[in-house]
Amino acid sequence: MEATVARLKKEGKPVSAAAEKLLTAGKKSWYIDDPKAPSGRAYFDLASGDYKPVQVADGVWSVQGGEEGQRAWSKRTLARRSSIWATVSAASSSTAR
Repeated sequence: MEATVARLKKEGKPVSAAAEKLLTAGKKSWYIDDPKAPSGRAYFDLASGDYKPVQVADGVWSVQGGEEGQRAWSKRTLARRSSIWATVSAASSSTAR
C-alpha cells in the first residue's frame, strides 16, 4: 500500500482520502489476520481508524486456506465443491481404465 501511494504521488496522480487515512493511522493493509475474529480476518474501519472483525453470516463456515489465509464458504458452496470433485474423480477413474 505504501509503495503504491508513494508512486501515485510521485506521478502526480490523486490518492484517495481513504488510503491516506489508512497510512496516517500507521496501518499498511486494508485487511489483517485476526485469530480472535470468527472469520479470522479484520478490516480497516475508516470511521474508527482501527481494525474491526470481518463478520461471518449465519450458515457460513470459515476454513483455513493455505497461503491465502482464512476463507469463508457457505455450506452450499462446500456441497457444490464436493459434488464437483466427486464428478471429476469418477470421470478420471473411468477414463483411466
